[in-house]
Amino acid sequence: MAQFRKAVLTEKGLALIQKTQIQEIKLEFTKIATGAGEYGETEELKDITALKDKRQEFGISSFSVIDPKTVKMSAAITNIELLTPYFIGEIGVYALDPDEGEILYSLAVAYPGKADYLPAYNGSVPVSVYLDTYQAVSDAKNVTVQANLGAYALAKDFNALQNKVEELQSQISKLGRVRIGPAETELETGDTLFIVDGVIAEKFEAASYSNMVFSNSPPEGESEKYWADFGTNITDGKLSVSEEETVPDDTVFLAKV
Repeated sequence: MAQFRKAVLTEKGLALIQKTQIQEIKLEFTKIATGAGEYGETEELKDITALKDKRQEFGISSFSVIDPKTVKMSAAITNIELLTPYFIGEIGVYALDPDEGEILYSLAVAYPGKADYLPAYNGSVPVSVYLDTYQAVSDAKNVTVQANLGAYALAKDFNALQNKVEELQSQISKLGRVRIGPAETELETGDTLFIVDGVIAEKFEAASYSNMVFSNSPPEGESEKYWADFGTNITDGKLSVSEEETVPDDTVFLAKV
């Protein structure tokens, strides 16, 4: 199992923090890079400006605030498209400096002989290492992460998104359907019934209901649309179908063909 020395904020990273305070600009992280560089246990890291042997770059998959002075970033390190295997001996976090461009913000290095081995991709089963890195900042609320469409989604983030989608789908399903028919029409929870007497005209069945709005009150500034209050039985008036936006006095719902 890999063992890394504590990540060190580089001199350029420290200078960038000072710039964000003086110039009142946001601290923007851009990527995480890995390399095969080797470092001695007593080697000074704060003066380093680039990885010794950079092999791969990855987008930041997720970002969160731990406390006012600390942020957490996660990335998926994968061997997809990797042709030459290597030992991950160095991990760098990069940020955007307004004067110098992208700089090495912090660096973490493995103890000698304690780096993780990342094999070349075999074309079928990829190998992934999920990395969490904690970064010191001056003001966590003033930190952003550069959008990166190439960043891999972490399993935990994907599962959280999937749960949100399922929850939204469940909420939508509770809205029910719009039904048109006699008062004895069988309904399910959440259905809305427009009651009509007798047989529904064929022309009405072909009507469009895109101009119908359900709300607890009429929508502001949308007088051309017609609305129905939730949970209300409409017993007076009639349903109308029209090719024009004409509304007879006794109409309670208009379907425009």
